[in-house]
Amino acid sequence: MLVLENGNGDSPPGRLDRVTDALINLEFGHPHGERSRLEWLRMFAACGLGVEYGQGFTSRFGGFKGRHRLYVLNVL
Repeated sequence: MLVLENGNGDSPPGRLDRVTDALINLEFGHPHGERSRLEWLRMFAACGLGVEYGQGFTSRFGGFKGRHRLYVLNVL
């Protein structure tokens, strides 16, 4: 299972991150449910999932910089 999260830090993405994400993905007016890295790890564990691999990275689109984190999960 793969999970791709916008944001790459220990806290959820801030307002600028959410605006940049909305512009890049052309998605406006919906609630954002981003989580911090620790919140994701707790949720995965609660669902019986472990992180096999996690990687943070930065992308650029139309002059905007986006931070992301990829998780590859396995069943515990």
